[in-house]
Amino acid sequence: MHHAHIKAILEGVVPEMKSAIAAAVDSATKPLLERIAALEGRSATKGDRGEKGEPGADGKDGAPGRDGIDGKDGAAGAEGPPGKDGRDGVDGKDGAPGKDGADGKDGLPGTDGQPGKDGRDGIDGKDGAPGLNGKDAPPPTIAQITEALLPEQPGVISPLKKAVRDYFEAFPVPAGKDGADGKDGAPGRDGQPGAPGAAGRDGKDGADGRDGKDGAAGRDGLGFDDLSFEYDGERTVTLRFARGSDVKTFPIDLPIPIFRDAWTEGQYKRGDMVMWGGSLFCATRDTRAKPDSNDDWKLATRRGRDGKNGVDGKHGERGLKGDKGDIGPRGLPA
Repeated sequence: MHHAHIKAILEGVVPEMKSAIAAAVDSATKPLLERIAALEGRSATKGDRGEKGEPGADGKDGAPGRDGIDGKDGAAGAEGPPGKDGRDGVDGKDGAPGKDGADGKDGLPGTDGQPGKDGRDGIDGKDGAPGLNGKDAPPPTIAQITEALLPEQPGVISPLKKAVRDYFEAFPVPAGKDGADGKDGAPGRDGQPGAPGAAGRDGKDGADGRDGKDGAAGRDGLGFDDLSFEYDGERTVTLRFARGSDVKTFPIDLPIPIFRDAWTEGQYKRGDMVMWGGSLFCATRDTRAKPDSNDDWKLATRRGRDGKNGVDGKHGERGLKGDKGDIGPRGLPA
């Protein structure tokens, strides 16, 4: 609740509060004022004058008279300056938030960044050690040639193998010439890969998706149309906000002075006024302490001085004749 709202509320409440305070003070002090007026207006009634009787014996001194009636309260002091503005009331709770809108569709994906440059070629591996030269093979023997041409097979006539062996023994095979160079060997393994190139730049962001639909509106908060005031007849004013099942109350205790008669042991609230030792005290805070014992109480009206002695009253009516006394002792002779 904003300060302007609270100020508007107080401007409407203060006149009613002043009237309620004045009525409470009048109600609390009316019995005391009526009692004082009755005592002041009381006068003795005068009876008929009786016959003059014989003087009676002096009576004993009467008991001291009661204290005179306390003087009237002094005139009311000037009205004090207005109190400071009260603190701002507690803000009402926020309405429930609306539901979240549906998520927008995803934007189109951005284009791929440009590929990074190729890394540099790795260093060539070292050549392998050359292989050892092969030894020249000896020429094949007659037996080896025969076995190569006519291997042992089922059904083959051994005389044929003998004839072949005899032929090669008569015409030995000359040693062969060096053969032609063989083909190049397979290439060596690739060297280790070079360091990777720098990463390509990121592609541009895709367009934002469309906004989701608005959520449902929250419920309206309580306002002045839902406000009412309740007064308990003493010092509590309650601001009550109600709409259907929603009810919020804000009690405000005002230090309205209330006369509680003579002090007795018990609980007193701020603003209570009591009589103690003939003086009037006002409680400055909630307390159970005796007045004049600490600063929980403030002296409002000090006890008045005793009044002057009243004028002697007129002689009362002559009393009835007393009984005859006993005969006194005989006097001494002259």
